[in-house]
Amino acid sequence: MVTPRGGSWIAPEYYELRGDRGSRKVPPDQLVHFRGYSPDGDLTGTPPMEALRQALAEGFEAGRMRSQVLRNGARASGYLQRPKDAARWSDEAREKFARSWASQYTGANAPSGGGTPILEDGMTFVKVAQTADELQYVEVRKLTREEVAAAFHVPAPMVGILDHATFSNIREQHKQLYQDTLGPWLDMIEQEIALQLIPDIEPTRRLYVEFNIEAKLRGSLDEEAQSLYQAAGGPYMTRNEVRARRNLPALPGGDELITPLSVTTTGGDAAPTTAGDTAPEDPPDDDGDEEDEQAKAAPLSVKADTRRAAPTAEQIRQARDAAEQTLTRFFRRQRASVLSALGAKAPDWWDTQRWDKELADDLESLALDVTAKVGAAAAEALGFTADVYDVARTRKFLRAVAESRAGAINSTTRDAIAAALDRDDAEDGPSPADVFDAATGDRGHTAAVTLATTLTTFAATEVARQAAPATAMKMWTVTSSNPRASHAAMDGETVPVDDLFSNGMNWPGDPVGGADEVAGCTCTVTTIIP
Repeated sequence: MVTPRGGSWIAPEYYELRGDRGSRKVPPDQLVHFRGYSPDGDLTGTPPMEALRQALAEGFEAGRMRSQVLRNGARASGYLQRPKDAARWSDEAREKFARSWASQYTGANAPSGGGTPILEDGMTFVKVAQTADELQYVEVRKLTREEVAAAFHVPAPMVGILDHATFSNIREQHKQLYQDTLGPWLDMIEQEIALQLIPDIEPTRRLYVEFNIEAKLRGSLDEEAQSLYQAAGGPYMTRNEVRARRNLPALPGGDELITPLSVTTTGGDAAPTTAGDTAPEDPPDDDGDEEDEQAKAAPLSVKADTRRAAPTAEQIRQARDAAEQTLTRFFRRQRASVLSALGAKAPDWWDTQRWDKELADDLESLALDVTAKVGAAAAEALGFTADVYDVARTRKFLRAVAESRAGAINSTTRDAIAAALDRDDAEDGPSPADVFDAATGDRGHTAAVTLATTLTTFAATEVARQAAPATAMKMWTVTSSNPRASHAAMDGETVPVDDLFSNGMNWPGDPVGGADEVAGCTCTVTTIIP
């Protein structure tokens, strides 16, 4: 019923909703879109049901055919056959035999068990019934269940296929159902709701979405108790909480946790909770081998103070200047070619494939250069070595960003030129040459500012994600004296480095924010490692 429409690689422009009364357009902010894998690489995703369409259609038709056979023909277990040279029956003789057969072998008057038919005139009885085995009813139903379960990665015992099932492997496959089968789907649903729905509810609050599957994966009481005891380092329930579970009355003083003598208070040196929890200390190594020296100089050593990094004003200025120069060179090259083609009255004056590829190549080169410099500097500011930032890991993403920006910039230029050509000479408005003047002027400057924000904040965030994904944080920082209201409300907002800010973006300038949140933005990001 719902079909995404539009050519943007980031998000659909609108959704077409089809119903009994026709179709209508629905804006993206009115739907939560759960995307899946698509072999065509588009935004819609292809559900597993689509891949199963042929198998399910075959199963449906086979089931309908078997139903028709059982309904129309299977009740007759055979028929009577008279030899072709037998004497012709009179009407009276035929009716008499039919009444006799019906009363003896069919219907409510048939004998309760068995019987031997008496045939006349050389008759023979021919069996024609089709049994469920002959129709392969069970095998086909089982195969359909197996194919559907395999398409959704559901263990076979979960849909009643118990050919090789035992109690132990069914228990493990139940865990697999929620970890490997439903786990990725639940994570995707959580992320899409957090991205698309929570900002509409109350974007300034730290709300989150989480499926509660603890009850589904909970082990036995003994296993859970032992696991929680080891995680807490000691008793994790008070005496009154335990008594309440056994429907016993509370005791005075029973609301305090008991701390065993073998465990000190938080912050001290705790004794092991179970035997074998601690490893023996390594003996001193005086051989001075190279591995020990490298361990001493490891860049990931913990420091007492909090480490911070953010793109500097000079780095942002250099990135903006480099982006503006890159765009200016491209627009001048494009201007000479397009205006020449227009002067020659060429019908194909615009080559989309050429301009998108050329600009994407230019922007990719710019992105790799800027992010490499900013990433190395941010790594050192966070206390790591400069080479901890791996540019190669970001190449595919930066290429996608370059292609997206190139397509958007070129489509804006093309549409502006086409609008100028559609106007009469008497109408006021920019000419094609004026379009390129604007591209190398204010429009190019705004695009350069946006690119500088995107690239520098991405690099500062990515280095923290690569170096310390478990502990690093990131903080949205406003630098403009007249920021967007939505950005001003986020100034100082801090989240884990792998989480999204409350506006659904990873960093200032993140393409997922769309033009309204990204164009001309000068906010930056500060990464923090405790």
